[in-house]
Amino acid sequence: MMAYNPFDRTRSPSSSPSLAATQASNTLEDFDPVPWLKKAMDCKLKGVMFHSNASRSAHMMGLQGMKRWHRCQMKDDFKQLVELQHYTIDQFGVNYAPEFEATPGATTITDTQSLLKAYNEYESKYYAIMSDIANQLTLGNYSNEAGLIRDILCGVSKELEKSRRWYQDFEKANWDWAYIRIVDAKLHDKVKEQEET
Repeated sequence: MMAYNPFDRTRSPSSSPSLAATQASNTLEDFDPVPWLKKAMDCKLKGVMFHSNASRSAHMMGLQGMKRWHRCQMKDDFKQLVELQHYTIDQFGVNYAPEFEATPGATTITDTQSLLKAYNEYESKYYAIMSDIANQLTLGNYSNEAGLIRDILCGVSKELEKSRRWYQDFEKANWDWAYIRIVDAKLHDKVKEQEET
């Protein structure tokens, strides 16, 4: 008889599964959600790094609203990373710390158009990866874990919507610096108000 493992969600300590239940769950029993959660944590850390770089780039351009926006997104990504880490410890007994990697080209962003293009590209790629993680967890019958990732995806879709809107808006204004500064000042006030509440 196998020793009871409190993190093994496929077996109950007090009962043995029936033959039919065992046959039906053979493929699900082989599914391990932890590598998918690790992948999600890796994405969250990359998000922290992307937004940190974007915030500093915006700051160097004098865009205080974008600087504050990306700083808030960085904090949200870090908070979600820590929550996923502790969830994985609580549910599966795995303590995972993703490693920092350099973000290529991060320090070369010197204009608003490049910043928004990089933001759109990053968030689109991130959305696709996180969506795949949620789908794999759902297929593996880990709906709670998939739900955690889908909750994160709601925020990502809002970021994509905002960044695309800014890009289109500024493009229609022919990347007019005065217009960009007006929009940025409004963004600064809005994000500052949200931070202070």
